[in-house]
Amino acid sequence: MKKTSIIGILVVLMLCECGQECNFSRHAGVLTGLGDTFPQIFYDIVIPRYMSETGNKIVYYETTSGEGNRIFYDKIFDFLVADAFLTDNELIECEADVLHIPCSLGAVVLAFNVQGVERLNLNSSVITAIYMGKITNWNDSAIAKINPGMNLPNQPIYPVYRSDGNGASYLLSDFLSQTCHEWKKKTGVRKTLKFDVGFAVRGNISVATAIKNCTGSIGYISMDLASLLDLPVAAIQNSSGNFVYASRQSLQSATQKEFPDDMRIVFTNSKNDDAYPIPCLSWILVYRNQAYNHHTMNEYQSLISFLNYIVSPEVQIRASKLTDSPLPLPLIEKAQTMIQSVKWEE
Repeated sequence: MKKTSIIGILVVLMLCECGQECNFSRHAGVLTGLGDTFPQIFYDIVIPRYMSETGNKIVYYETTSGEGNRIFYDKIFDFLVADAFLTDNELIECEADVLHIPCSLGAVVLAFNVQGVERLNLNSSVITAIYMGKITNWNDSAIAKINPGMNLPNQPIYPVYRSDGNGASYLLSDFLSQTCHEWKKKTGVRKTLKFDVGFAVRGNISVATAIKNCTGSIGYISMDLASLLDLPVAAIQNSSGNFVYASRQSLQSATQKEFPDDMRIVFTNSKNDDAYPIPCLSWILVYRNQAYNHHTMNEYQSLISFLNYIVSPEVQIRASKLTDSPLPLPLIEKAQTMIQSVKWEE
């Protein structure tokens, strides 16, 4: 990826996450979508390429999960990019059949900025203790125990977390709830987290920026953003007891399981020995019947064209060279089948 395009992505992300007003509106004859910030780098690469190659136009807004869901319910936009699937109650609010089409595969990673430390092992009990304020220094014995031989500095820990409701918080808390009784009892699985220590910021890029600028910090961000900003990330202990880094191979391993028909699924804490335990699947959400709110047949056809483009094996492999992991073939086949069920019926 060229440096200029990286800067452009970061500027757009910062504008939306730091409170810059975004005026959402639908454009007749143009596909309009909303997207969570977590998988945004993938879409900021794929959408311009799609428009260049096809001549079709897409207007794409970045927003938070909660705000995106509320706007999507109103049936103004053509699609919603989501890093957390809609609950049963949220689907009821849509008042129509919604499809969750898998489109990108990434990971929630624990990025850190610790003087003299480039590699780090973490497990669920240590992560829990850090965010609950029980481990406050990087040379704590619990961290040293799972990092033998490492010279950990006598340096305070500054945890960073998301203040907005989002899929990354949901996936991290899902993993910790499955693997740490204390987290499950005191916090549980949530899209919005709040702690008595550290500091909360809005959006994926804001967490990454805080980590980049604060020595001693740690926080959870997307795998591709950590790579983009050259932030070191921790190896996380999986269900087999192995410390595993997020990679194409470890994410592919984590997704080796049966899928439900509606594709509302998470892959946290896989039983596979080499699986990374906090993968993040993102979806494009669309209404199965596209004949709503004055949508035209041409807009429906453009949507189908875009969906087929984004899940094609060629585009998945090309985009993943700059971002995360391509969707495994079984997920691509599932997505293609779901796209075939999208209709335009008055």
